[in-house]
Amino acid sequence: RKILNMKASRPDPLTESRTTVLATGGRTCGACVQHVLSKLDDVQTAQVDLARQQARVVYESELVDDQDLMAA
Repeated sequence: RKILNMKASRPDPLTESRTTVLATGGRTCGACVQHVLSKLDDVQTAQVDLARQQARVVYESELVDDQDLMAA
């Protein structure tokens, strides 16, 4: 199942990384969401909080974009 929408995205001015918070509504397995996101090239971390229905993803902004994350 796809992660449907992005809540926020912000670049880190000191690095090439970007942090994005994705809505994960309707998902029941946080480990599954985290595993799928972590499989994308250049995703540094993926933290899933099903209680808040969101996933916080840190990735290299030059190599992965928000659309890649939402399509995962």
